[in-house]
Amino acid sequence: MIVDFILLLQFFTRIPINNNVEYNEIRYGKSSKFLPLVGGVIGILLVLFYKLLSYKLESTYLIATFVLIAEILLTGALHLDGFSDSFDALFSYRDRDRMLEIMKDSRIGVNGVIGVGLLLVLKIFLIASVHVNFIYIMPIISRLGLVYSASISTYAREKGMGGAMIINTGKKEFFVAFLISLILILPVIDLKVLICIVFVIFLTHLNTLSVVKKIGGTTGDTLGMTVELNEIYILILALFLV
Repeated sequence: MIVDFILLLQFFTRIPINNNVEYNEIRYGKSSKFLPLVGGVIGILLVLFYKLLSYKLESTYLIATFVLIAEILLTGALHLDGFSDSFDALFSYRDRDRMLEIMKDSRIGVNGVIGVGLLLVLKIFLIASVHVNFIYIMPIISRLGLVYSASISTYAREKGMGGAMIINTGKKEFFVAFLISLILILPVIDLKVLICIVFVIFLTHLNTLSVVKKIGGTTGDTLGMTVELNEIYILILALFLV
């Protein structure tokens, strides 16, 4: 368990860990069940940073901006990259093969730029408007959604690192990830948080079906997009559930 968790921290964050863990596709794929735990680490760090800034700054929007920057630095913009690549591809209205080619292109297109720009602005305003508890649960539930998306889909490509997780993540991995998520959010759990989980899984389901319809499966990029969209869903739900 500890080795799997360290493996995920090395892949999904920029937290410096001097521990050489041997990569194995099946092990990496099945370790997806611990992704909410990675989200928990990110959530705790973001909340601590938020509270530290709150002592020094009065502007909630400035605090939210720095918290967002901290999240980007912690994740190395990994999910943002997947978000921009997915937007470029899915909104190109090309055929399946061309969409998959666009996702692999290292250049960012107009759709990606617009999507990322709107996402970041919206995120700043939302973070500034919600209770700090939702900043904590945001990375946990969003990654639970990633596990769910991988568990109900197939890999759209023939090979790739994203495929290792999508192919090896099933209902068992999602169930374990769900239990881990519940344990992590116990300190802040209430009806609003439970509603957030239900809605995020539902919206992830619809989003995954839409992606599968367009490209015949999911990819590492679309899973990254799922994380970013889920964080927005959680923050918006937090506003409506006040």
